[in-house]
Amino acid sequence: MNYYKLLQFLPLMCLASCQRPVAKTLPTLAAGQAFVAFERDFEDFRDWQRVPVPERGRAQGITHTAGLRREWINAKPAKGSTIFPVGTILVKEIESGMPEGHQLFAMVKRGADYNHQGAKGWEWFELFERKTGGLGIQWRGINAPVGEAYGSGDPMGGCNGCHETALGNDYVKAEAAALSALGN
Repeated sequence: MNYYKLLQFLPLMCLASCQRPVAKTLPTLAAGQAFVAFERDFEDFRDWQRVPVPERGRAQGITHTAGLRREWINAKPAKGSTIFPVGTILVKEIESGMPEGHQLFAMVKRGADYNHQGAKGWEWFELFERKTGGLGIQWRGINAPVGEAYGSGDPMGGCNGCHETALGNDYVKAEAAALSALGN
């Protein structure tokens, strides 16, 4: 093997691999089966496909509106989709001057009959970054827990109340059609 030639191409291979988001595949589930997300499912989310964040004027309520916002998706939906497949994960990072500072929220398409009275099929999360590395789950469920500062004072009533304004797009504020076109 000619190591000299290999060393010539190594920087190009590294550069090419750093340019593209990590392609994820959604889990294969039987019809009607739910996807349950664990901490490991959120790891390396910053390597996923970036999502265009709706303009501040389009945001509803008071949550997720202050500060720098970035969002990622684990696997883009099929071209022309208006429904997100089970196993879809969206993570939103917010950096604000608020006392809570850096925040991570996620929505996971769990499917089946989960959250059937709210954003059908979706589960909500607040995540945190451990000082030792990795992510943890602060809370999860069909809405933020009672007493959680996340939705305090939000006139939209938390996760479900805000996201139900996007009912026609499977409760996701970013359009599925726009997301499916990412990278195309």
